[in-house]
Amino acid sequence: MEIGVSITTSCLCLCAVLVSAETTNDDNVQSLRDTVTALNAKVEILSSDGYTGRDGRDGVEGPPGKDGRDGFKGAKGSQGIPGSQGPPGTKGHLGLQGIKGEKGDNGRADSSLLDALSVSYTRWGRTSCRDGAELVYNGRAGGEYFSHPGGGANMLCLPEEPVYNKYYTGSQSVAYMYNAEYQTHEWNPFFPRAYPDDDVPCAVCRVKRKSTILHIPARNVCPSGWRKEYDGYLMTERHNHAHTRDFLCVDKDAESVPGTRANINGALLYFVDGRCGGYLKCGPYIHNADLSCAVCTI
Repeated sequence: MEIGVSITTSCLCLCAVLVSAETTNDDNVQSLRDTVTALNAKVEILSSDGYTGRDGRDGVEGPPGKDGRDGFKGAKGSQGIPGSQGPPGTKGHLGLQGIKGEKGDNGRADSSLLDALSVSYTRWGRTSCRDGAELVYNGRAGGEYFSHPGGGANMLCLPEEPVYNKYYTGSQSVAYMYNAEYQTHEWNPFFPRAYPDDDVPCAVCRVKRKSTILHIPARNVCPSGWRKEYDGYLMTERHNHAHTRDFLCVDKDAESVPGTRANINGALLYFVDGRCGGYLKCGPYIHNADLSCAVCTI
């Protein structure tokens, strides 16, 4: 406060000087006025409670505050653009074997494959095939002469119109082919369509959609599921003739080649009888009974 009183006293003195110096030089007056103004400013500062000091240093950082509350869930954003496909992953381990499933339905065979299947057989004693079979050709049965010890044993179905390659008609060492005749003098189940000594006709037949053919001796029926092409009688060469013949199944409704009743022999066909009593088993087989036969396909 003493400093303030001194400054105030100085100001009053300067004011008196200014009043008395009104008649003095203008420059001196202005200098005195500026001095008074500066002194008045200091008086105001000193007369206040204090003065503004320099800025203080930053205080120590306080502890962190508690986490704020969760905000509200924002709205779902729009779907982004699909990214490019990533590289394939590594192959995984083989898994455990699963439980065996139920058996599925049987598939149907390809019709084109079925159409490609077929079997053929010879129908002895007839010139035609039964319904459902295709006639390939017909003709007449032929084989080696009954008394010749050599020649072919099997009977063949010879076509009515042969076609030759080169041939020689002179004498040479050969086998022979003759027409076959029925030898049914004692008993003839073919009458009136076929007489004894008539030539034996034949037909080669083809059955589509079949894969197996079966010739069954001593039965006139086929196994279950098989188709019977025909049935008849087992026939072959006579037991005491020099020539051996294979067994044929001759149709039970056998026919003959017209105009061939002359007895000129050749390849001969006889019925086949079963022999019991130490040979075939009697009971199911009948002694000296003519054996039947059947031709079956599946």
